[in-house]
Amino acid sequence: MLRFEPAKPHMIADIRIHAFQVGDVMSDAVFVKLCEAGQAVAGIGEDGRAYLLAGVFEVWPGRVIAWSIWDHEAGRYAVQILRATKRVLDSREEPRVEAYSRVNNPAAERMFSLLGFRREGVMAKFLRDEDYVLWARSGGNVRNSGAGVGGGGR
Repeated sequence: MLRFEPAKPHMIADIRIHAFQVGDVMSDAVFVKLCEAGQAVAGIGEDGRAYLLAGVFEVWPGRVIAWSIWDHEAGRYAVQILRATKRVLDSREEPRVEAYSRVNNPAAERMFSLLGFRREGVMAKFLRDEDYVLWARSGGNVRNSGAGVGGGGR
């Protein structure tokens, strides 16, 4: 089981990312700012190590971007992470929550679908000359109308 707590800047050193995430992970300076602003949470394993760092940051009032960094061994906690993430997202008041993933990432597509995001399109050459998918949940307190994490939608 993971326990969730506010993230601290040093925790980013715990995360051992997947090879395909290299280049996707935010800079240490940005992560420190998110921690200081209380906009980052960590999923801590039984061994005391962070397996997940996640949060949202406000782009402007009513629009936030959700982000996460998963350790390459975090899959064993995937159901717990997705359930906790869905609870947090369902409680958000913003009318729009966005997220991004590289094109052709089936794991991300499945995760975002389970969390109630809709694929809005492809952003060509979005980051480091690679294409990314724009995902969004709209409407404020959006509930997943499809098959939700750990059971049916609401």
